[in-house]
Amino acid sequence: MYAIISKGELLALCERPRYVKRNAETGAYVEAAEAEAIGIAVGGEVYNLPGGTAIPDAPEALAQEGEAEEYAEDAEEQPVEE
Repeated sequence: MYAIISKGELLALCERPRYVKRNAETGAYVEAAEAEAIGIAVGGEVYNLPGGTAIPDAPEALAQEGEAEEYAEDAEEQPVEE
């Protein structure tokens, strides 16, 4: 289980992060292996990897691996978007 965290806030819990890179031909963000990624996509938004600036004006996000129980309390405290 991974927690995707940005600015100290839990953005998402997922089985694996959706790493992205920019498609050289179209400029669109496409799914990528972690080793070639420039960012992480969460809910249709893209975030720079920690220390990254490849995605202009995007905040940074961290994919932190852990046990689901570690994040359950944080997830319960987060408001649900409708």
